[in-house]
Amino acid sequence: MRQMQDWLDLAFDSTNALHATAAIGHHRAQRAEELRAEVRSYEVVVKPEESLPDVAERVAPKFAYHMEALGLPRNGGPRMFFSVFLGDRLHFITAEDTMRLFDELIAENRVARSLLLPGR
Repeated sequence: MRQMQDWLDLAFDSTNALHATAAIGHHRAQRAEELRAEVRSYEVVVKPEESLPDVAERVAPKFAYHMEALGLPRNGGPRMFFSVFLGDRLHFITAEDTMRLFDELIAENRVARSLLLPGR
């Protein structure tokens, strides 16, 4: 089973959560300059007791709905990144990397659940 660290290892940066506003603004501006387009952050607070599959199941549908409302691809494309608050740390992970991992986790969980169904 994948662990939370598998997601955090995808981070392109991390910092103390106390600096969240400045750090998120910095990464939005930097990526916007590179892409010459508006860039957004999707903020997620992870509870210490949550497993990575639980986070994926909770966050992926809401994120996909938000992307649809913005007219962006389901995975957010290069114009979106996740700002992940876990404990006193803030991790920045591309939306594309996050949704790829979340989709894999959700698929794995569905297969695992189907194997537990009666009659199997």
